[in-house]
Amino acid sequence: RYDSVLLDYLCEHFNGATKQMFKILSQGVREHVEVYDMPERLLAQMMFTGETDRLDQVFDWYAAGRKTSDNVVKAYFTMKSADYFLREKDTGDRVFAYLEGAVHGLEDKSRVPTIYLLALTKYYSTLKSLDEERKALCGSMVELLMEEGRVFAYFHDLGRLIDMPDSVMDKVTVEYRGGRDSKPELLIRILPEDEAYRSADLRKVYQGIFVSQKVLFEGEILEYQVYEVHKDSRTLAKEGSLSGGMEKREADGSRYAALNEMGLCLSLKEEQALKEKLKKYLTDNAMMEELFDLI
Repeated sequence: RYDSVLLDYLCEHFNGATKQMFKILSQGVREHVEVYDMPERLLAQMMFTGETDRLDQVFDWYAAGRKTSDNVVKAYFTMKSADYFLREKDTGDRVFAYLEGAVHGLEDKSRVPTIYLLALTKYYSTLKSLDEERKALCGSMVELLMEEGRVFAYFHDLGRLIDMPDSVMDKVTVEYRGGRDSKPELLIRILPEDEAYRSADLRKVYQGIFVSQKVLFEGEILEYQVYEVHKDSRTLAKEGSLSGGMEKREADGSRYAALNEMGLCLSLKEEQALKEKLKKYLTDNAMMEELFDLI
């Protein structure tokens, strides 16, 4: 049993379990009493303890208040970005609208938190198309990530939407997501040439995320196994296969595309087409050597 005076007092002074605080706050909002700084206290507590089931609702109440803290707002969107990128949880459009505003608002993009860049570029990779403004923004973010050595499998999807470097698009990317303390081991074989698996480099690019990139040509298939290495054992954590070739990328005049086209002609025994493509490859190569100096 309560009245508005008691509810007002609890909203101003009560601190306790998250469920208790949420119940009092939600009742206070329904009764239109003064909730003071309870939304901020509860929001901070939920983010600190990881009890985030009703986090979005509490943030809505907090954002609707008369005063908000930049640090608390940033913490909320950082947590939502991490949930989306690292834990693959769905999130609302307002998160990406905030991230776009945050990235746009800084001339020096290197000051933007890395998790913002990762979440926003991953979101862009799921869209069918980008307008010119988003393309420019996405390009600048990808450039920053690549300068830091961060390349991910979803970059291939971004290649549909923006110009991506050949160093990404000419390769397939094996990506493994483990824990922060994971020590994974990658074994690969490239069919049809390899019979046995061999060890391959697997580098850490972000918290618990490891990648390996390999060039595959037309008709080649990369099979991989990722093992988690423990003190006394190793367990198979992930396995799969990736295929090479031009089905993933339109012919674009690159050396990779030319070699793939020649390989396809060879496998199909199209001698005349192979001769024409060999001639074009040699001509283009000689022209590039004439026009451009190696740095």
